Amino acid sequence: MPKAVTLREFDECIATVLRTPELERFVNQDSLYNGLQTRGLGEVTHVGFGVSASMELFRLAHESGCDALVVHHGLFIPPRNLDRLTYNRLAYLIQNNIALWSAHYLLDAHPEIGNNAQIIAAVGGKIVEPYIAGSRAPWGYIAELPQPQSLAALVDRLAPRFSPDKIIYDFADKPIERFVCVSGKGGPSAEDMEQLAKNGVQLYITGEIHEWHREQFREFGISCIAGGHYHTETFGLQALQPIVEKKLDVKTTWLDLVNNV
Repeated sequence: MPKAVTLREFDECIATVLRTPELERFVNQDSLYNGLQTRGLGEVTHVGFGVSASMELFRLAHESGCDALVVHHGLFIPPRNLDRLTYNRLAYLIQNNIALWSAHYLLDAHPEIGNNAQIIAAVGGKIVEPYIAGSRAPWGYIAELPQPQSLAALVDRLAPRFSPDKIIYDFADKPIERFVCVSGKGGPSAEDMEQLAKNGVQLYITGEIHEWHREQFREFGISCIAGGHYHTETFGLQALQPIVEKKLDVKTTWLDLVNNV
C-alpha cells in the first residue's frame, strides 16, 4: 500500500538521483529551474510525471489525485512581475496543493536515466563522451554502436517511442556506427556541424530542428532523426518514475499530454 512521505523526502529523493557532481557544475547555465518550484501541503502520496508544465497537465494531475508533479519543462518565473500565464499556472498549483519539481538540464544530461542516455540505450549504443556544442554545457552525448547499422534499422527501433511526424534525413554514405543524441530542441549550428564531421559523426538524433538544418546535414553527409521535441523528452521521466516509486513507496502516474512537434 503506497504511503505518504514528507515534501523534504520527496525533494531529496529526486535531487539525490539527478544532481550528480558532474551535472551540478552546469545547472546554473540552464534558463529553466531545476528543483522544487511549489510546495503543496508538505506531504506527498501520489506523484504524476509529465513533460511540460501547463494548465492542462496540472488539471490532469489534479483529476488523477496527484499531490506532486515532476516535469521536464517547469515554470519560467520572471524576476519581477508575473505575466498572466505564469500567474494562472502558479495559482492553480497553489490552490490545488500540488508540489511541482522541474528537472530540465538534469534530465537531459544525466548519464544513466537522462533523455539522451535512454535514447542511446534504446538503440543499443554506448556513450563515448559528452557532447558540447560551442562553449555551452554538455546537454547530449556522442555514442557508438557495437556493430554498424542502417539508418532504417535505427528508425525502426525508435519509431514506437518517437513522434509519428518525425523527420528523417538519410545523407550518410555508409551504415551508422558513431552518432550524437541531443533531445528536445537540439539542432546544431553550422559551426557545430563542422566539428561533428571532423569527429566522425554519421547521425544526429534530436527532437526538433529548423528549416535550414536539412541542407546543412546534406552538405556534411550526416543523417538526422528528429523524433519530436515532446517524444524525445519522455525517456528520462519514464526512467525516473519507477525509481521514485520504489524509493519512496508512493503511487505514481504517467500523464501523457502528447504533442507531436
